[in-house]
Amino acid sequence: MVGQLKLEPVELGNRKGLLEFVKVPWVLHKGELNLRLPLEMELLGSRLLGVTGLLEKSHPYHANAEVMHWVATRGSNLVGRISASLNQATLEKGKEFKDAGFFGFFESEENSETSGSLLNAAQTWLQARGCKRMMGPGGYSNMTHEPYQGIMVKGFDTSPSVELVWNPAYYERLMLGFGLERVMNYVTHEGRLDTAAKKGDERLIRLVQHSKEKIMKAGIRLRYVDKTQLESECQHIAEIYNEAWKTNWGFIPMSSSEVEHMAQSLKDIVVPELIQFAEKDGQPIGVIGGIPDPYSLNAPNWGRFQNIMNAEWVRRIRTLMGANKFLIKPTHLRVMFMGVRQTDRKTHIAASLFYNFLETSLAEGYLTADASLLLEHNKDVRAISEAWGLEHKKTYSIYAKQI
Repeated sequence: MVGQLKLEPVELGNRKGLLEFVKVPWVLHKGELNLRLPLEMELLGSRLLGVTGLLEKSHPYHANAEVMHWVATRGSNLVGRISASLNQATLEKGKEFKDAGFFGFFESEENSETSGSLLNAAQTWLQARGCKRMMGPGGYSNMTHEPYQGIMVKGFDTSPSVELVWNPAYYERLMLGFGLERVMNYVTHEGRLDTAAKKGDERLIRLVQHSKEKIMKAGIRLRYVDKTQLESECQHIAEIYNEAWKTNWGFIPMSSSEVEHMAQSLKDIVVPELIQFAEKDGQPIGVIGGIPDPYSLNAPNWGRFQNIMNAEWVRRIRTLMGANKFLIKPTHLRVMFMGVRQTDRKTHIAASLFYNFLETSLAEGYLTADASLLLEHNKDVRAISEAWGLEHKKTYSIYAKQI
């Protein structure tokens, strides 16, 4: 490689440095048709639009965390980036996060010197703060409700949906070369919704009908989210999440500030028919939710006269139109969450929610969907997905090592 490798630390608040940090994957993966990236404002925020970015001090993540970033260059060329974070909430969780700090936003050229220097910078920073393990990559951490989890190890020939990542296949080799070991896999299940609807044989159709009859007799009704009460509805989602996922690997309860941020981020993109509650005696006890996938419209334009800023503005204009106001409506959905309170899991709610969501999505004109991210060992939800024709397409891995 030409030029001396240099790592530049970048703190929160250093907007110039963070702009370079955000730019790195655009430079490293230029020309890759399956690359999908968050909008600049999702990371750095926008005062004009009232958006708080993940890399801003005011984002809820930073209430319980300390973070640092590095950008790697060779001469004038951007060749990598990484973040490190110490999150107090995760240290209190239990064995999977015990004594652990995190690295994230990992990007590197295919060069072990570059990747090793980045990972070593994160490791040294974490060691100085008393961490005995490092885990990653993710966004800032590996909590189940955080975006950008893991690195892709299967599915390189297809694009990801919103808040998932794409990376080249050599990233796993860089992880293993630094002594990191795989500790968890997430998977996506994907397919055509019309195929899924037709997939059901007579046994499945009878099962769905039986499930509907069961929940009706139990006094359970299904309803859409009330967009006019979005903050309280997000509180219901968080309450179900905090109970239904509490025994899952990587679970950390959602805080009140995170619930407020969720409501704010959903305000302009939520489609009420795509978030559905199961409710009993006026109390939500189960939920399934998805959003139209803006990444399905936002393929980078790598044309002759295209540059990073032009690509960013094209994507920004398309995405900011809102879910019901896209210039071109997305026909792909990301099914982001499904959960039922543990006391109600034997009441056929999950199957009814899933099939009702499938029928509604088809009626609204959506053609394809992915259920993601699912813990690889979540056999129940994966079985429901597979029963209706959604196939395992992508795998994302998280790694750890003693430090």
